[in-house]
Amino acid sequence: MRKIFLSLTFVLFTPSLVLGQVIFSEIMYNPEGSDTGYEWIEIYNTSGQNIDLSDWRFCENTKCHLLKPEIQGGNVLIAPNSFAAITSSIEKYYEVSTFSDNVIKSSFSLSNKGEKLILKNQNGKISDEVEYSKSMGGNGTSDTISLVDNTWQNSQNTLGSENIAKEISNSSNDNENQNSSDSTSSDNGSFEVDETKEKKIEKRKSSKKSIKVGIDQTGILLPKTETRFDLYLSGLKKENLEKNDIVWSMGNGDTMRGKSFHYQYDFPGEYIVNVEVLNKEKQINGVIKIKVIEPKLEISKVDYQNHFVEIKNNSEYILDLSGWQIASGKNKFSIPEKTYINAFGKIIFPKKITWLEFSKNQNVFLNYPDGKNFFRYNFYNQVKKEILEKQKKIEELKIEQKEKKKKSFQKAQIYKPYVQRTTQKENFENKNGDIEEKVTENKNIKEELEQDIQSIDNLIQDAEKNGYQKTVLEQNENQGSFWKENLFLIIFISFQLIIIIILFVYKILNHKENIENQFEIEDFEE
Repeated sequence: MRKIFLSLTFVLFTPSLVLGQVIFSEIMYNPEGSDTGYEWIEIYNTSGQNIDLSDWRFCENTKCHLLKPEIQGGNVLIAPNSFAAITSSIEKYYEVSTFSDNVIKSSFSLSNKGEKLILKNQNGKISDEVEYSKSMGGNGTSDTISLVDNTWQNSQNTLGSENIAKEISNSSNDNENQNSSDSTSSDNGSFEVDETKEKKIEKRKSSKKSIKVGIDQTGILLPKTETRFDLYLSGLKKENLEKNDIVWSMGNGDTMRGKSFHYQYDFPGEYIVNVEVLNKEKQINGVIKIKVIEPKLEISKVDYQNHFVEIKNNSEYILDLSGWQIASGKNKFSIPEKTYINAFGKIIFPKKITWLEFSKNQNVFLNYPDGKNFFRYNFYNQVKKEILEKQKKIEELKIEQKEKKKKSFQKAQIYKPYVQRTTQKENFENKNGDIEEKVTENKNIKEELEQDIQSIDNLIQDAEKNGYQKTVLEQNENQGSFWKENLFLIIFISFQLIIIIILFVYKILNHKENIENQFEIEDFEE
């Protein structure tokens, strides 16, 4: 069950400030100890209307920052005549501050020496600006600087309530000159605020009260889920308000009365809740912005052996499961209050907590707090769903593979001309290699012919050396006896010459054929 808190402090008179503005009212720029995360700025809505600060900017000199809600999914509204605190760290802020009515997160780091602070509205126009310095006070102490009587000065830490000026302690030497005109120094070095100022402060205490509206937001609401609304009052502790003095308009046409009650919205939507506190002196309004979303919850897993159930949140919001039910058969388990499930998160509920046992033959239900069914988990349907999901993944893989093949084919088509040119080049190189082999072969034949001719020359020279030619010339007259005596030698030489001539003719013819083939190859290449 969710709780919504609204805190109001009633006013008996409106400060003398410009209407329609959100202004700076108090600054903690240099706290004691570490500064990081412990600095804060108090702002005040001087108008009579609710102001949405979600599109406003908080600026340090020229560097501007967004204003964000304390809790994700909340709003940044500031009600009429109300205070809000701006901090850079929610966690550290609550370590040193008790004001929780309206806390806004932003990114900043205040200078200890002083700087200019600007608050700009959604149109970029300046709503308020202030330039502080350490000479004003609040430097390294528990004090702050605040707007008192339209003047910035050292003050008590009054975050979320009226500002009260305070004398600057002797340890703050930088501030002595500034306060010399408003105070007198005693012999022991302490400062005393003059009587006129004390009267002003007392008058301010007795006459001024400030209104502050804040909401302790815990996130986003779910339909048909009860939410507790609480109104906390400060500033009227001694007065007793009757039930009918507090009226809530729930934003859907319904009206509730009283300081606290339970309420549920049946349908998703955004609702502006207005609360009116009817006081004898004045009627005060406060506003809460409620967002109810359609649940995106499911039972994602049921373990039938260990008997646990897993619930999954498919939304981008943190959801409160208070009062929701897990049911199996006749047994059910109500989820305890303040059980939150993270955005896109899961929660496992084991048997030792739910005392539920699950069977494949029974459905498991996730129900609204009123018992109506929201989600049904069936084992066989789940198996079928898982099979369909696997088939879907297989189909997606097939489509992906087809796409890859298609891309590969397209890529091959692009590179096909290059491949063809490469193949032609390889064929040409192979043909050139064959031609070179044939040229080499022809060279070898030519060398062999030259060797044969050389052999013939050698035979002739040998014959001349042996005196055969001389014998023929000297015995020319007796030619018949010469043939008879040298017949065998003549036959042998003739046979050798015939063989040589035949070989020579054969090689000439073969060489001619090779040259013709070579010309044919060159013509083919051209």
